[in-house]
Amino acid sequence: VARAHTVVVEATGVLTDIESEKTKYEGLATEIKDKTSAMDALTAQTADLEDQIQDCTKQIARVEESIDHTRKQGRTKLDPAQEELDRAQQELLLVEKGRRDGMARVEASEAEVRALEAEIERDGREAAAEIAEMVEEYRSMEAVALQHDRALMQSIGAC
Repeated sequence: VARAHTVVVEATGVLTDIESEKTKYEGLATEIKDKTSAMDALTAQTADLEDQIQDCTKQIARVEESIDHTRKQGRTKLDPAQEELDRAQQELLLVEKGRRDGMARVEASEAEVRALEAEIERDGREAAAEIAEMVEEYRSMEAVALQHDRALMQSIGAC
């Protein structure tokens, strides 16, 4: 009986240990189940995020393609515009040079006109002086001729 009691006490101790281990096992099983559920949820979230990343990557690729296309269009429009600007600047330079050359010719012509006007004025003064001198000479000769004619007339009248 004492031996049976010892065996029962030992069996009770073992049952208590088994029950304690069973409780630990059930706690661990619940924890594993919870962690598995959490892991499944994280896996689902990861899959969703990966899908979103792929969508975003596709959108980025489309936007970059659109930007490249826009840049190419800009360059195709900018190149002719730059060429037109360069041509217009060259034309402007030619027009400005022509204007400067024209102004130089005008100034030279104006200087020539002023020189000719001065020469004409000088020639006019000289001509007026010569005419005045000729008129003076004519009057002087006329006076001499008239005096000579009077002297002749007097000598004819005295006869």
